[in-house]
Amino acid sequence: MKKAQILSQPIIFIFILIVSALVLAFGIRAVLNLQERAELIQLTTSVEDLKDYVETYYSFVEGSSTEITLNFPSKIKYICIVAKSNKVPENIKNYDPYIEDYISASPDYNLFMIPQEYKISRFKIPNLKPAQDPLCFSNPFKAIIENKGTHVEILK
Repeated sequence: MKKAQILSQPIIFIFILIVSALVLAFGIRAVLNLQERAELIQLTTSVEDLKDYVETYYSFVEGSSTEITLNFPSKIKYICIVAKSNKVPENIKNYDPYIEDYISASPDYNLFMIPQEYKISRFKIPNLKPAQDPLCFSNPFKAIIENKGTHVEILK
């Protein structure tokens, strides 16, 4: 072996290590990004399922009811449904001390996720009103919805 060939071997090994580290870093980043997207999809799917239940029972006869169970992402501790009040129970304020301000600044929305871990953590579900204002559920979401004629009421 010539002297130039011996000196080029360590450079090749260093290059292989750098490329391997970059591939590993980009792979980890892609997996974490995929996991975040999966949680966001689970959130929107659960909200859409709730909207579908409300739409369905709103079209049924007054007094129709059913029990529903929805699974939101594990980062969400509480799901709150509000009508006009921006007061939330004290135990929920421990997860998000600014939730009352957030709710009062969002008068058109009636469904809030606590804590606000996602870019989208508030939703509007037409014709849905809580039995008491506000009504907060722990995750997994288990509730009873009932057609009241003018709206669909949700209760524990």
